[in-house]
Amino acid sequence: MLGVAYRAGVDETRKSPTRPVVAELDELGADVWAADPAVDVPSVPDLPASACSMADVAATADRYDAVVVMTDHDAYSDLDFGAFGDAVVVDARDVLGTTPLTTYTVGAGRS
Repeated sequence: MLGVAYRAGVDETRKSPTRPVVAELDELGADVWAADPAVDVPSVPDLPASACSMADVAATADRYDAVVVMTDHDAYSDLDFGAFGDAVVVDARDVLGTTPLTTYTVGAGRS
């Protein structure tokens, strides 16, 4: 899970759409890891996700089954999304833009 803050550049998580997504994934039995350059993920109450750093995300990119981008932090544009290999990448905030991956557009990426 990339992004716990409710929007880019802030550390506020109270109205973050990430919370219900992580809760649902946890309920379904997923092992969820979360990274956010603006948020101290372990300090977020009631977030059933393990914390990882951006360096951890990049170093272990080939180990994920899915990557969900929930906040459009600038730091995510530095990630090599191709390194995620066969992982499903869900970009809810249009961070990828026109990055050449096999993509399926479900929406515009904005609420």
